[in-house]
Amino acid sequence: MSLPGCSGGSGRVAGGLRRAMGATALLAMLLLGGCTDGYPPPQREPVEPQLMSTGQLLKSLNTMGRRAADRSTWTYRLTGACELVVVVESGVDRGETVVPLKGARFQLGYDKALSAYEVQAVRPGAQTPAERPVLKTTDWADAVFANSVLWHLQQDCA
Repeated sequence: MSLPGCSGGSGRVAGGLRRAMGATALLAMLLLGGCTDGYPPPQREPVEPQLMSTGQLLKSLNTMGRRAADRSTWTYRLTGACELVVVVESGVDRGETVVPLKGARFQLGYDKALSAYEVQAVRPGAQTPAERPVLKTTDWADAVFANSVLWHLQQDCA
């Protein structure tokens, strides 16, 4: 095969050109093969709290509590009276809050000093949230998911 306008040694040029084009095509196929549908991969597995058991809901809260914004460890357990026990441990400090799920409302807040989202509990009959939040996180998705998990825990207690 000869290229127009080339004389002498055109076989070597054409062979080199074919190899370069073949390498370019191979590289393009490899790069395009890595694309899925144009969206970035999800950061988390999709979770449907309405399909989760009470134990799974608590486990998800405890997972989020291990990555809390204030470097504390937040743990959760449910009493037989449908009260959520929230334990916050930070070094030698330990605090415990009991939130009755029946009639409570949960809302999202923001702690400007910590730059963290809060899941706040509003106790039955109260107008303002409890002093201590149920969770503090820098991840907005965790805050929204925790709010949903708490709602589903309430439904399990009903």
